[in-house]
Amino acid sequence: MSTNFRDRAIAEVQKAITADHNKEYQKAFDLYMSSMELWVKALKWEKNKALKVTMQEKMATYLDRAEKLKQFLAAENENANGGGKAIMGANGSSTGKGKPQAGEDDDSKKLRNALSGAILQERPNVRWEDIAGLEGAKETLKEAVVLPIKFPSLFQGKRQAWKGILLLVKLLFSMARENKPSVIFIDEIDALCGPRGEGESEASRRIKTEILVQMDGVGNDSKGILVLGATNIPWQLDAAIRRRFQRRVHIGLPDMNGRARMFKLAIGDTETSLQASDYNILAAKSDGMSGSDIANVVQSALMRPVRKILQATHFKPRMLTPCSPGDPEKIEMTYDDVSSDELLAPDVALKDFEMALDDSHPTVSKDDIARQIEWTNEFGSEGA
Repeated sequence: MSTNFRDRAIAEVQKAITADHNKEYQKAFDLYMSSMELWVKALKWEKNKALKVTMQEKMATYLDRAEKLKQFLAAENENANGGGKAIMGANGSSTGKGKPQAGEDDDSKKLRNALSGAILQERPNVRWEDIAGLEGAKETLKEAVVLPIKFPSLFQGKRQAWKGILLLVKLLFSMARENKPSVIFIDEIDALCGPRGEGESEASRRIKTEILVQMDGVGNDSKGILVLGATNIPWQLDAAIRRRFQRRVHIGLPDMNGRARMFKLAIGDTETSLQASDYNILAAKSDGMSGSDIANVVQSALMRPVRKILQATHFKPRMLTPCSPGDPEKIEMTYDDVSSDELLAPDVALKDFEMALDDSHPTVSKDDIARQIEWTNEFGSEGA
């Protein structure tokens, strides 16, 4: 996984360097910035500590170069608009005097437009009861999100709504303030906010510092903004970042009732031959599985009738459905001989789900669960 992201990041940077040498500075800037996302992902999955340090140093170098290009492009744009000579060459050297550009520069506008695509403004058709289990976590979110919006009079004086729950940066918070009440969700926050140390890159320090400043709301009104962070490895978070999240809730694996409910939700309105008691059987056999694991099991089970059709050598007459070669009503044929209006797909049965479970394994290890519980006992809040 790490190698794939690293190779893509290197390829992107090489394109940026080529454009830089050819004095295509806008193109170079865009490529440097797009490579940063790939570097962050590569850094998250890289296990070799020495290689991680090297990658962080490279990121700092490329980020510094991108910053110089940004300054040069802004100054060049000002010069083109009659604001004076460019204040800095593309290599960072001074080339003349000029007035600072007023308002938001083009790169900030581009970033704002990109971030706008990540803002969810419509109301999703998801209710609290659609979320299986996790009653404590849901209560925490109601405290942090629903009540402050519905009953703002409750949160006056010393009683304030939570600003952060543990579950780029300056412009993102600025846009959140413009659209409040709003929620900023940072997935895999450990990739951006890992512990400080000697091997930490300058780029990583800058990102972390900006997040800390913005979460503190220095010089800005942070009411109506909630920051949600999600991580599977909370012990990798910087201590200062951890403290900014006043509520730290452990979202554990679903219990028996939760798993039964998840099977029902994942199956939805798809027709099956399952009985009510079958869901408890599936829940008992899926101990240790996450919601994502259960969704994959259901998808695999729902595809089994399709595989039966592809592999069948005999079909029953009338509405054609796959059958065994020993069936007294069999007709020897394959799916190529069946027209779409004649096909009767086999029912999805309990056996299909049991076979899918046999082929699947939990993706969360017991060691990870134990470590998460240990961390929650030390630093967490009540929750799931």
